[in-house]
Amino acid sequence: PGTQETLTDLLCFGSSEVQSMLVAGPDLHVSSMSTVTRQSLCQLLDAPHPMGKDWCMLAVQMGLIDKVPKLDVGAGSYSQTARLLDEWANDSISTIGKLVTALHSLGREDAADILLSGCSLYRITGPEHEMCGQEDRRTGGQEDRRTDKTDR
Repeated sequence: PGTQETLTDLLCFGSSEVQSMLVAGPDLHVSSMSTVTRQSLCQLLDAPHPMGKDWCMLAVQMGLIDKVPKLDVGAGSYSQTARLLDEWANDSISTIGKLVTALHSLGREDAADILLSGCSLYRITGPEHEMCGQEDRRTGGQEDRRTDKTDR
Protein backbone atom coordinates (compact mmCIF):
# COMPACT_ATOMS: atom_id res chain seq x y z
CA PRO A 1 0.00 0.00 0.00
CA GLY A 2 1.05 3.57 -0.68
CA THR A 3 3.13 2.68 -3.75
CA GLN A 4 1.54 2.96 -7.17
CA GLU A 5 2.80 1.02 -10.14
CA THR A 6 2.96 2.75 -13.49
CA LEU A 7 2.34 1.11 -16.84
CA THR A 8 6.08 1.24 -17.48
CA ASP A 9 6.68 -0.60 -14.19
CA LEU A 10 4.30 -3.33 -15.31
CA LEU A 11 5.64 -3.62 -18.85
CA CYS A 12 9.32 -3.24 -18.04
CA PHE A 13 9.43 -4.79 -14.56
CA GLY A 14 10.97 -1.56 -13.24
CA SER A 15 14.04 -2.04 -15.45
CA SER A 16 15.39 1.05 -17.18
CA GLU A 17 17.25 -1.26 -19.59
CA VAL A 18 13.99 -2.89 -20.68
CA GLN A 19 12.30 0.53 -20.80
CA SER A 20 14.98 1.76 -23.20
CA MET A 21 13.98 -1.07 -25.58
CA LEU A 22 10.25 -0.24 -25.45
CA VAL A 23 8.92 1.28 -28.69
CA ALA A 24 5.38 2.68 -28.84
CA GLY A 25 3.17 1.37 -31.67
CA PRO A 26 2.91 4.71 -33.51
CA ASP A 27 6.72 4.95 -33.52
CA LEU A 28 7.19 1.55 -35.16
CA HIS A 29 8.32 1.54 -38.77
CA VAL A 30 5.55 0.89 -41.30
CA SER A 31 7.28 -2.35 -42.29
CA SER A 32 6.36 -3.80 -38.88
CA MET A 33 2.71 -3.91 -39.98
CA SER A 34 1.37 -7.45 -40.10
CA THR A 35 0.64 -9.06 -43.45
CA VAL A 36 -3.07 -9.35 -42.60
CA THR A 37 -3.31 -5.64 -41.69
CA ARG A 38 -1.42 -4.69 -44.84
CA GLN A 39 -3.75 -6.81 -47.00
CA SER A 40 -6.81 -5.25 -45.37
CA LEU A 41 -5.47 -1.74 -46.04
CA CYS A 42 -4.72 -2.66 -49.64
CA GLN A 43 -8.22 -4.04 -50.12
CA LEU A 44 -9.76 -0.81 -48.80
CA LEU A 45 -7.50 1.65 -50.59
CA ASP A 46 -7.09 -0.11 -53.95
CA ALA A 47 -10.82 0.01 -54.60
CA PRO A 48 -12.05 3.18 -56.32
CA HIS A 49 -13.57 5.61 -53.81
CA PRO A 50 -16.53 7.85 -54.79
CA MET A 51 -14.65 10.91 -53.52
CA GLY A 52 -11.26 9.80 -54.87
CA LYS A 53 -9.91 9.02 -51.39
CA ASP A 54 -7.91 5.98 -52.48
CA TRP A 55 -4.27 4.93 -52.74
CA CYS A 56 -3.52 7.72 -55.23
CA MET A 57 -4.70 10.51 -52.91
CA LEU A 58 -2.85 8.82 -50.06
CA ALA A 59 0.33 9.01 -52.16
CA VAL A 60 -0.27 12.74 -52.61
CA GLN A 61 -0.97 13.11 -48.87
CA MET A 62 2.33 11.34 -48.11
CA GLY A 63 4.35 13.57 -50.44
CA LEU A 64 4.89 10.87 -53.09
CA ILE A 65 3.00 12.56 -55.94
CA ASP A 66 6.02 12.16 -58.24
CA LYS A 67 5.87 8.38 -57.71
CA VAL A 68 2.19 7.95 -58.71
CA PRO A 69 2.88 7.06 -62.38
CA LYS A 70 5.41 4.41 -61.30
CA LEU A 71 2.99 3.00 -58.70
CA ASP A 72 0.10 2.80 -61.18
CA VAL A 73 1.96 0.71 -63.78
CA GLY A 74 0.34 -2.68 -64.30
CA ALA A 75 -2.74 -1.96 -62.21
CA GLY A 76 -4.51 -5.19 -61.33
CA SER A 77 -1.45 -7.40 -61.21
CA TYR A 78 -0.18 -6.03 -57.90
CA SER A 79 -1.81 -3.75 -55.35
CA GLN A 80 -1.10 -0.06 -55.90
CA THR A 81 -1.43 0.47 -52.14
CA ALA A 82 1.17 -2.26 -51.55
CA ARG A 83 3.49 -0.54 -54.03
CA LEU A 84 2.89 2.77 -52.25
CA LEU A 85 3.66 1.27 -48.84
CA ASP A 86 6.78 -0.43 -50.24
CA GLU A 87 7.99 2.86 -51.71
CA TRP A 88 7.23 4.82 -48.55
CA ALA A 89 8.90 2.16 -46.37
CA ASN A 90 12.25 3.05 -47.97
CA ASP A 91 12.25 6.15 -45.75
CA SER A 92 13.41 5.35 -42.22
CA ILE A 93 10.98 7.90 -40.74
CA SER A 94 7.91 6.17 -42.21
CA THR A 95 6.03 5.13 -39.09
CA ILE A 96 2.65 3.62 -38.29
CA GLY A 97 1.72 6.88 -36.58
CA LYS A 98 2.48 8.96 -39.67
CA LEU A 99 0.42 6.61 -41.82
CA VAL A 100 -2.51 6.88 -39.38
CA THR A 101 -2.21 10.69 -39.50
CA ALA A 102 -2.18 10.64 -43.32
CA LEU A 103 -5.25 8.39 -43.41
CA HIS A 104 -7.12 10.68 -40.98
CA SER A 105 -6.17 13.73 -43.07
CA LEU A 106 -7.51 11.94 -46.11
CA GLY A 107 -10.77 11.26 -44.31
CA ARG A 108 -10.29 7.49 -44.37
CA GLU A 109 -11.22 6.67 -40.79
CA ASP A 110 -12.10 3.14 -41.94
CA ALA A 111 -8.53 2.51 -43.08
CA ALA A 112 -7.05 4.22 -40.00
CA ASP A 113 -9.22 1.98 -37.78
CA ILE A 114 -8.01 -1.15 -39.61
CA LEU A 115 -4.42 -0.03 -39.14
CA LEU A 116 -4.82 0.85 -35.47
CA SER A 117 -6.68 -2.33 -34.61
CA GLY A 118 -4.15 -4.52 -36.43
CA CYS A 119 -0.89 -3.04 -35.17
CA SER A 120 1.03 -3.46 -31.95
CA LEU A 121 0.44 -1.06 -29.09
CA TYR A 122 4.13 -1.37 -28.30
CA ARG A 123 7.06 -3.63 -28.99
CA ILE A 124 10.08 -4.48 -26.93
CA THR A 125 13.03 -4.66 -29.26
CA GLY A 126 16.13 -6.62 -28.50
CA PRO A 127 19.66 -5.32 -29.00
CA GLU A 128 19.82 -7.19 -32.32
CA HIS A 129 16.78 -5.30 -33.72
CA GLU A 130 16.73 -1.82 -35.18
CA MET A 131 14.68 0.84 -33.40
CA CYS A 132 12.14 0.80 -36.21
CA GLY A 133 11.38 -2.89 -35.77
CA GLN A 134 12.07 -3.93 -39.36
CA GLU A 135 10.63 -7.37 -39.99
CA ASP A 136 11.20 -10.03 -42.57
CA ARG A 137 8.28 -9.54 -44.99
CA ARG A 138 8.40 -13.24 -46.01
CA THR A 139 7.34 -14.35 -42.54
CA GLY A 140 5.19 -11.36 -41.63
CA GLY A 141 7.28 -10.82 -38.51
CA GLN A 142 6.37 -14.20 -37.04
CA GLU A 143 9.86 -14.70 -35.64
CA ASP A 144 9.45 -11.42 -33.74
CA ARG A 145 6.11 -12.44 -32.15
CA ARG A 146 7.91 -13.42 -28.93
CA THR A 147 8.21 -9.72 -28.09
CA ASP A 148 4.94 -8.47 -29.58
CA LYS A 149 2.73 -7.95 -26.54
CA THR A 150 -0.52 -7.30 -28.39
CA ASP A 151 -1.15 -10.75 -29.86
CA ARG A 152 -4.82 -11.52 -29.63
